[in-house]
Amino acid sequence: MKKIFVFIGLFIAINFANAQSKKDFFVVPTPDSLAIYLTFSPNANTVYNIYRQTPQGFVQVNKNPIRVELEAEHAKIILGNDWSFITKTLGTDNSQDVLLSLKRNDFSSSILSLVSQKAATVAGKLSWDSKQTGNQHYKIIFSSVLGVKKDSLEKTVNTDFRLPKSPFDLKVENVNNQVQLKWNYQKWSGDYSDIGFQYNIYRKDGNSEFRKINKEIIVRDDNSKPNYDDILLKVGEEYSYYVTIVDPAGNESKPSNIVKVKLEDVVAPSIVTGLQSTSTSKGLLLTWNMSPELDAKGYNIYRSKMATGKNKKLNKELISFDAPSFIDSTISQSVQNFYKVSVVDTAGNESELSNAYAATLADIKIPDSPKNVVAKPINGFVQLSWKKSEEKDLVGAVIYRGLDSNITARISAPIMQTTYVDSGYNNLGYNYGAKVHYYVSFVDSSKNESKKIHLIVDVPDVEAPILPTNFRVENKNGIYVAIEVNASVSRDVAKYFIYKKEGSGKQNLLCEVSQAPFSFRDSNVVKGKTYLYAISAIDKAGNKTKISDEIEVFVRDFNAPPIPRNV
Repeated sequence: MKKIFVFIGLFIAINFANAQSKKDFFVVPTPDSLAIYLTFSPNANTVYNIYRQTPQGFVQVNKNPIRVELEAEHAKIILGNDWSFITKTLGTDNSQDVLLSLKRNDFSSSILSLVSQKAATVAGKLSWDSKQTGNQHYKIIFSSVLGVKKDSLEKTVNTDFRLPKSPFDLKVENVNNQVQLKWNYQKWSGDYSDIGFQYNIYRKDGNSEFRKINKEIIVRDDNSKPNYDDILLKVGEEYSYYVTIVDPAGNESKPSNIVKVKLEDVVAPSIVTGLQSTSTSKGLLLTWNMSPELDAKGYNIYRSKMATGKNKKLNKELISFDAPSFIDSTISQSVQNFYKVSVVDTAGNESELSNAYAATLADIKIPDSPKNVVAKPINGFVQLSWKKSEEKDLVGAVIYRGLDSNITARISAPIMQTTYVDSGYNNLGYNYGAKVHYYVSFVDSSKNESKKIHLIVDVPDVEAPILPTNFRVENKNGIYVAIEVNASVSRDVAKYFIYKKEGSGKQNLLCEVSQAPFSFRDSNVVKGKTYLYAISAIDKAGNKTKISDEIEVFVRDFNAPPIPRNV
C-alpha cells in the first residue's frame, strides 16, 4: 500500500500529525450543524455515544451507537464519489484493503479522514450535532458492543461558527509560459479552531467569472511554502487569481488577495534538427526539419569557418517557418564551412543554435559533350576520335562499348588524347559484319560526366572469300570438257567465275554461277588442242579472290577409229 503523501505531497506539519494520534476530539462548526471529530479510530469491538451537557443534564447527541464500519462492500458504498480518489491515494482498489487502511490509527488514515468526511465516517471518527453556539460541554463514552464501559473523553469546546483564516501574500510569476502561484499561510499552533486543511485555486480569464481550477486536492503543508502551477494558458491573455482554504467540515475561507498576470511568451522554441545540404548550380542548398512549435514564425541560418567559430547570419529576413531551406550562393567550391540554424517564435524568442553541420559546395557543373566524334574501322580494329575540349578541369574522355545499345561497359580510364583505338574483345579485333556500339563522354575532376555521344560501327568485309576446293576439269572423249566445282567455305560468296584460255592465248570468262556446288560442260572445244581453265569468286561485299592456278586439258579422242570395211 502506497503512502498517501506519495501522491499529493507531505500534507501538514509533523506536530499536527502527532496531535492527531492522541485520543482526543474537536469540533468544526458549520452554518447549520456541528461536526465532531475523533483524532483516532476506535477498535472494531468498540462503540461510543456522544453527550452534550444541558441545564437538565447530559443529552445524547447521536441516535445510534457509533462504530467503525465492519463490512468492506458497505464501506465502498459509503465512500461513494470519494472511492476513486482514496483508492488512487492508497494504491489499491481492493475494498477490504481500503477498509483496513481507513481503520488504522496512522498518518494516512488521519489525513484521509480530514480530507474526506466519508472516509472519517467509515473510520468511525465523525458524528454530527445540531447547530450550537458558545461554549458547550461534551462527553464521549466508549463501551464494548455488550455495553460494558471502557473509557471516556470530556471537555468544553467553542461551537461558534467561524471561517478558516484566509491565505495571504499571494504572488504569481510567469515561468516557461506557465503561471506559478505562491502564497503564505500561518503554521498550525495546535489550536483545533485553526483546522483549514486543503486549498482551492480560483482563476478569472479576462471579463469572465472566477472559477475553481484545481482538480486535485492541494493539502496544507506547514513544512513548505504552498504553490501551484497553472498550465495550458493562452499567451497574451490576462488572468486573475485568488486562493482559499477549506476545513474538514467544508467551510471555505474568504479569498486571499487577488493578483493579475498577463502571460507573455518567454520560452524559446526547441532546437532545430535534421540540417543537411545539397550542392546545386545556384549554390549550396541547406534544408532542415520543420519546427514542431505551434508558434514558430521563421528561421535564421548562420555560417562559420570553424565548428565553434564566430557565426555569421546569412539571411537578411526571417526564413518562413513552412519553408525550412536556404541557398548559400556566396561560398567557393570545395571549401568547408559550418552551418547552424535557429527558430524564432511569434514572441521573438529565438532557440539555441542547432549542432554545427559541416558542408562543402561541390562542383556539379556537367561538362559539355565531346564534339566531332568519329569512329572508323581499320583492319578489324576501330579508331575513335574527337575534338579537344577547352574546359580546364577536364580529366579526359571515357569510352563505353557493347554489342547492344543497352548493354555497354566502360573500356577506358579517362584519357586526355583525342583518339582511341579499340582492338576488340581479347585484342582479337572484329570480324566483318560486326555491329559495335560506342559511347564517348567527358569527365571532370569532380567526377561530373557529360552526356554520352552514341555511335554505331559496322565492321566492313575486306577479306576475299576462299577459293572453292575440288575444282576439277576433265576431257570427255574429245567431245567436251566437264567442269565440276564444290562450294567455298566462305559463306558470303555471291558468284563463281570460270575462265578459259586456249594455248598461250588470252584468258576469257567462260561462265559465272551464283550457287555451288555446280557442274558445267564446255562443248566449244576442238580435238587435238590444249585448253587452260581457272576459277575465282567474289563475295557480297565485292571482295574478289585472285584467279586460281590454271588446269590444263588436252582434248583428244580416246576411242580407236572403226575397222575399215570393204578392204
